[in-house]
Amino acid sequence: MKFKRKDQRIDIKLSSSVREINANKRSFCIATNVSRNGIFLTTKVDLFLGMSVECIIAFNDQSIMFRGEVRRVFEEQPGTKGYGIEIIEISEEKAKILEEFIEAGYLPELENQQQ
Repeated sequence: MKFKRKDQRIDIKLSSSVREINANKRSFCIATNVSRNGIFLTTKVDLFLGMSVECIIAFNDQSIMFRGEVRRVFEEQPGTKGYGIEIIEISEEKAKILEEFIEAGYLPELENQQQ
């Protein structure tokens, strides 16, 4: 099944974490693409459609934390699932960082480190 995207997505692999709202334990995941309104992540943790989650996307010395809702679930490979997470709540500051990242199509900080 193919979904029509309403926003531009940037393909990238970022270390991330996810946890159910009000849960104590965070689980490691990889964000494989990101847009203004959501991310797609892969993890070995079971999440469910409609579940409210808190995600952190980390890069360089920054991180973007937001609350989201699981909108899609995919079996990526045995033992690993992929999840489409819609961003429900994000601070203005973090939304601006995310917007700049999307507009640039990459993380400018990484370019500076590679020179």
